Amino acid sequence: MSKYYADLAKAWAEELGCKYIDYANGYTDLSAAGIKNATTVGYLQACSLFYSIFGEEIPETSKELNGLTATVATEVRKIALKHCPIAKE
Repeated sequence: MSKYYADLAKAWAEELGCKYIDYANGYTDLSAAGIKNATTVGYLQACSLFYSIFGEEIPETSKELNGLTATVATEVRKIALKHCPIAKE
């Protein structure tokens, strides 16, 4: 499944004209934090894309947490920021 998400991320990056986002490290961090599931993976992708497109973090007060608790959403945002191409530059 990780290959699928990596391929999807590559396609999005090409479409958006930004650097390729390698989600593998983000998935590894989610697993290490014990929060890797479909919801957190989806939120990770949303956060990473938001950073890539707008160059800023999804607001902490955003109501679109995909059903995650505020604590888990904060953790996912930290992981996404760590692996976001804008954060690395």
